[in-house]
Amino acid sequence: MSFFTKLNHKLVESRFKRKGLNIIQEIPKQQINEILATYVAEGWEIGSQYFSQESLLKSGECAIRRGQSTLLFEWAEVCKGAITGPERIIVSIANKYQLIALKSPKT
Repeated sequence: MSFFTKLNHKLVESRFKRKGLNIIQEIPKQQINEILATYVAEGWEIGSQYFSQESLLKSGECAIRRGQSTLLFEWAEVCKGAITGPERIIVSIANKYQLIALKSPKT
């Protein structure tokens, strides 16, 4: 691993820790769509830059908000899906859907 790759990884780890974020990675396509649909149905609002839940598949990302909390859903065929957000919400999603919450993205 090069110096710049290590530095970038440490900066990302620091940002996640500082902002109290967690991430769930490698979520299958069907499951990430199910999670997104469930949270939108529970009253989370789709971010203004995204028009609908289909934004996840078309542009590769979709953000939803409720109060001060934001969840960022990301999708790529190569690495499957990921959800980033506040630790308490991400841990709750991980427990509910039997996924693994991480303190920072794995490389």
